Amino acid sequence: MTKKSLENISLPQGVLYCWGDKFSSKPTFNPLIPNICYMDNGSNHSLALTETGELYGWGDNKYHQLSSNKTITHIDKPIKIQVIPNVRVKSIACGGNFSAAIMENGLLYVWGTLLEGGKCTESPTKVDLLKGVTCVSVGINHCAVVADSPTTPEKRSVYTWGTNRKGQLGVVGDSITNAPRRVTLGSKAISVSCGEEFTAAIVEGNEVFVWGYNKSRQICSNNSDEIISIPVKPFLGRDIVELSCTKNYIAARSGVGNVCVWGSNEQVCRIGDDKFISFPNKIKQISASTSHILVLSEKGEIFSWGNGEENQLSHKLLENNTTTTNSPSMGSTTTTTTTIKKSTLQFNNVYQLEGRNVLSVYSWGKSSGAIIEPGNFRVDIAETMRRKDNIGSPAPLFFRKLVNYLRGENSKAEGLFRLSGSMARCDDLERRLDSNEIFPINKYEPYDAADIIKRYLKTLPEPLLTTQLCQKYEKEILNYHNNINNNNNTTATTTTTNNNNDKIQILILEWIEKLPLENRQLLIYLLSFLQEISYSQIKYQKQNAMGEKNLAIVFAPNILTRGEIGNDEIVEDMIRLLPTIMKQYPLMEDLIIIDQAQQCLRGSRIPYIIDHWIRVTKERETANNSLFKPEIIKTIINSIVECTLEIKNNQQNNQKENNNNHQKENNNSNNNNNNNSSPSPLSPSSLSSSQQLLSTSSSLTSSPSPSPSQRNSLSTGNIANSLSLSSNALFSPNFLSSSKDGNNNINNNINNNNNNNNNSNSSSSSGSSLSSSPNLSPTIVNRSGYSLSFSGGTPSTRDSSVNSLLNTSGGAIQSIQRQFANNNNINNSNNSPSLIGSNSSPALTFSNSSGNLIETTRLYEQVLALILSPVLPIGSIMKVLPSIFELETNNDLFIRLLTTIKLVRTVRSNLDEFIQQQLVTIKEINQCSQFIDKAKQLNENVESIVSDLLYLDDSIKYWKQLQPLIQLYSQQIQSYFKWWFDLLEKSTTDTEEKLFRAKKEFDKLETEKTKLEKQLNHLNSVTLETTDEQILLKKQFDQWCLINQIDNCSRKMEISNQNLARVNHDYCTIQSQFELFKPHLLIVQEFVTTIQKSVALYIEKLEQTKTNTLQMFPQYFNAYIELIFTHHHEIKQQQQLSIIKSLAHSITLQHQLLFIENVNQSKYQISLELETKFNSLKRVILENLKDSR
Repeated sequence: MTKKSLENISLPQGVLYCWGDKFSSKPTFNPLIPNICYMDNGSNHSLALTETGELYGWGDNKYHQLSSNKTITHIDKPIKIQVIPNVRVKSIACGGNFSAAIMENGLLYVWGTLLEGGKCTESPTKVDLLKGVTCVSVGINHCAVVADSPTTPEKRSVYTWGTNRKGQLGVVGDSITNAPRRVTLGSKAISVSCGEEFTAAIVEGNEVFVWGYNKSRQICSNNSDEIISIPVKPFLGRDIVELSCTKNYIAARSGVGNVCVWGSNEQVCRIGDDKFISFPNKIKQISASTSHILVLSEKGEIFSWGNGEENQLSHKLLENNTTTTNSPSMGSTTTTTTTIKKSTLQFNNVYQLEGRNVLSVYSWGKSSGAIIEPGNFRVDIAETMRRKDNIGSPAPLFFRKLVNYLRGENSKAEGLFRLSGSMARCDDLERRLDSNEIFPINKYEPYDAADIIKRYLKTLPEPLLTTQLCQKYEKEILNYHNNINNNNNTTATTTTTNNNNDKIQILILEWIEKLPLENRQLLIYLLSFLQEISYSQIKYQKQNAMGEKNLAIVFAPNILTRGEIGNDEIVEDMIRLLPTIMKQYPLMEDLIIIDQAQQCLRGSRIPYIIDHWIRVTKERETANNSLFKPEIIKTIINSIVECTLEIKNNQQNNQKENNNNHQKENNNSNNNNNNNSSPSPLSPSSLSSSQQLLSTSSSLTSSPSPSPSQRNSLSTGNIANSLSLSSNALFSPNFLSSSKDGNNNINNNINNNNNNNNNSNSSSSSGSSLSSSPNLSPTIVNRSGYSLSFSGGTPSTRDSSVNSLLNTSGGAIQSIQRQFANNNNINNSNNSPSLIGSNSSPALTFSNSSGNLIETTRLYEQVLALILSPVLPIGSIMKVLPSIFELETNNDLFIRLLTTIKLVRTVRSNLDEFIQQQLVTIKEINQCSQFIDKAKQLNENVESIVSDLLYLDDSIKYWKQLQPLIQLYSQQIQSYFKWWFDLLEKSTTDTEEKLFRAKKEFDKLETEKTKLEKQLNHLNSVTLETTDEQILLKKQFDQWCLINQIDNCSRKMEISNQNLARVNHDYCTIQSQFELFKPHLLIVQEFVTTIQKSVALYIEKLEQTKTNTLQMFPQYFNAYIELIFTHHHEIKQQQQLSIIKSLAHSITLQHQLLFIENVNQSKYQISLELETKFNSLKRVILENLKDSR
């Protein structure tokens, strides 16, 4: 029972490793326990605390020490214990059958049974009379805390309650007390620790007091009294900073990192042996149990000693060599036996955890535990995924880094995953990845990264597909493959082969379903990546390509039963079944695309990911659905903005550096020419001229440099340049709150319309998110990278994994533009949209070493074309991106706007012209041979025209319903820019007026001083020819008064000059920001105008196309029917069966579209006469098809 610190939640968080009694003989990861920062143990129950102040418990619950549920007597899996709602737990303790928690407000809550046979506290209950509690500890039947004692000289004292039969309460009197009583120590208490029946405390000055049961001399080694109820000092001047008390001894840690143990325990210490123990490195934490001790050094080493009969010490096995010599005929033999000491008074290290980052250690009973930072290599996948940067992601961060490095050009490397990398480079790469070092991975070869992926999978404690499941499914699947191979060598039917394949698919899906979540996600992520590599290799490597078969051969030994040969067909099956697997786990598609968007939308990987997305959206329905989800669109836009701003800021930084170098050269030249000149004092004229110069330069500079703070935040060393997004809500101007209900109705209508479209899968997902939002107010969130937010959809409708991954992407929150809160002319009470970002020119015509931005922009336009409707010019969206993100309040609005205009089906832009061209083509066909040659294309064109014609009404209705929403979002974006423009303009005007007043005040003081100086000079120049003492004294007095007035005026001028300089600086800053903001407003205004005009023009064009096609289509359709009637008899005579089949198929499809699926629309476009004619044609063609067969 040790108190590591006063606030447990200040400790770092990690995973729990356990060993000893009821655990394994070596430290083993405990997957049942969540990530924790502190734990404590009672007689048969445990409590654990997370860094967010959440409390978990498990073990015995007979006395309600874990839960108030009377029916639960034992809890194996940790449960969350809520002490009081919405208040974090700061520190915990437990002992016997009792639990205690200090809340962040300093109040203490307890539950369980403290006294044997006493009252049971079923739920957390506040302990009255105690405030400002900083430390708590629990013994077998008593409790002690450190709390405020404002009425005493110490101001902070130890309070105890419970049983006092052994004097453990430190007070004289009652044997049992239920109310906290103060223990008199004479000094301010710092911490307290309870043994089973005694108590120890550290007071100011790092002195120790102990009281209670002294049978083992743990209180006073030279006092034979069994009970010492008055606190005494066991020694003096030992600088003790931490105590850990147990049954019959105490362990203490000094400020210099040594350990002292006193008391009597045959496995740990002897009476009188209380000298300090020195260790190889400074000790930072201790934990004592009934029969063994763990200590943790600052270098992460764990040392243990005491009783080891249950392997709780986990010392390295000792080898004893025994040589036995026998008869000459038998020769001599050497026998090596392995033994382990059961108990030792000499400390030794826990060797299995060497090299791990151990955060804290714990000992209880005959068991040991340690909280360790989750590892990467050679640990369970479940442990690796506990790392903060892995939570909610499909694979470990380092694994995703390797995968993304192998995408793009590296995926084309010959023999990838087959050829090996450099062993030295691979070892170095593994070391750096395992230590989470930040480094450029491109210094390594693709083969090195490929080897590390294989090495990671191979060195997992058990195979990725788990040993147990491999034993269950592996042989059965291979037996079905043998049946297939045997069937191929015989005359077996295709049905038999298909049945075997179906059984293989069922078994694989069942296998994947039974995998642990972390294993399953990593497997699907790996299979998706292997399919990417296979496609790239086959496309670019004509020979020796690493196709699915070759990749399966490489990876089967790493993820299936190790050492087995011939099981690669299983991995090949899994790669082949990836579309089916994705249908079972569609969330994985989201996570994979998010990962690709975050990592691959930069540099040479952009063309690769464009090609990949185009391919997979055609091959997998799940990928097509995922790509249009708001979260995915948000991530794509994030990555595009990050990279765009990164390239731009790199260019600006380079330009600034060049300008600085040039300025230094000019300064050096000026200094050489003006060595003897002295600096001129600051004057209003110089201020005015400098202000005008800065103002002029600001207005003329097209791409000014960032401020010093911005240069720091936008440096090239950053992972990704980003803007600071605060959590400020939207206040002014109002967010058109009166339109909320109407907008939701619009969204609902859009959703209903989307459900009627053929391509409704992608549309409905976003539509539902929009409509489910309770209002249209954007929610801006912070994360460790550049972030947008989308408040559409309630938390319950979104998966936490997706949101977690979105919030943990690369990049860092960067600079926030200076606010003018100190400016008296800005109303501080008027919370406004925050102005953020680099506030620089939005020009995009530049390049840097990483590539030309114009080319990158062209690629980004291709990316946006995959997800956005062509109704709006993609170039306008790319142009406005850097400006949009100058205001944090527009981020959410812009994402909503983009999800509103996401890609949906569109009508052929020149449908009426296309119909006219086809009509001319039909009229030019005079011979049957011409018709036969063009029949297939004619049929396809008719089907396309009919489909577009019938979709015209839906398309017009869809965009008309979206138009108000598009106008709302775009106008609101513009209104925020205009609001800030007006604010900056007003601030500039107000500051200019303030500057004018300050200058006027300075001029007034300067004039007054000049006047006084003239008076003084005149008085000094007057010579008095009198000896009258009174006249002389009056002159001296007048001189003294003038001098004092001049000095006073000078001091006022100095203050006025400082104020003038400050106001001038503010004016220059605000004016500079105002000038920089102007281009952004113009670009946004242009964008809003463009987007609104584009939608209006598109709707207008659709309506015009509808009008024209209604006039032209009957003539075109009649010509098509007449053409077939003209030549069908000759085609039949020539026995052109393929043409007849094609005609029959096309006409049947046309009939389905026109007169079955869309009969209500077609009746306005096709006359009854034309319908009758078409039905006659259908009957004739089907009869011809029947006769031909």
